Amino acid sequence: MQKIDDKILKLADDIGAKVYYNLDNIEYFERIVYSLDYHAAFYHKNNYNIYMNKKIIAENNLNISFVLLHEIGHFSGKKVNRRMGDDTEYGYQLEELTASYCAYYLGKSLGLDYRKEMKEHEDLFKFPDWKKAKFAGWLASKFLIEKVKGKVQ
Repeated sequence: MQKIDDKILKLADDIGAKVYYNLDNIEYFERIVYSLDYHAAFYHKNNYNIYMNKKIIAENNLNISFVLLHEIGHFSGKKVNRRMGDDTEYGYQLEELTASYCAYYLGKSLGLDYRKEMKEHEDLFKFPDWKKAKFAGWLASKFLIEKVKGKVQ
C-alpha cells in the first residue's frame, strides 16, 4: 500500500486541514460520504474535513499523495474565498479542474512531479474554462504556500 508523502502531510497540518486517511471500512466511509458515487476521497465542505479511503485508492491505482493534494485543492476554496462548484455540471467541472491544478502546483512547490497525474485528467482539459481553472488553482496553491511560510494570516 502506498504511503502519503510526509511533505504533503506536513502541508495539510500547517494549513489546518484535518485529514482522515485510514478509512478502509467502506460501510463506515459510505455513511460519511452519504450518496457520493466516487469513494476514493472527498472534501466535506460543511465540516472542512478531508476523507480518504486507502483501499479504494489502491484498487483504482491512484497516486495517494496526489489525491490528498487534490482534496487540499478543494480545501483551499474556503481559504481564498473561492466560490465552490455549484450543483451544475459546469460548476462541478470547474471546481474539479481547479483542485487538480492546485494539486499540481502544490506538488511542484514541494519538489514533486505530478505531470503524469495531470495527463490522466486530460478529459478535463476539454472544459471550456480550463484556463480560468488553471489560474484559480495556481492562485490557491500560491496562497497556501505563502500561508505556510508565515506571510499570510
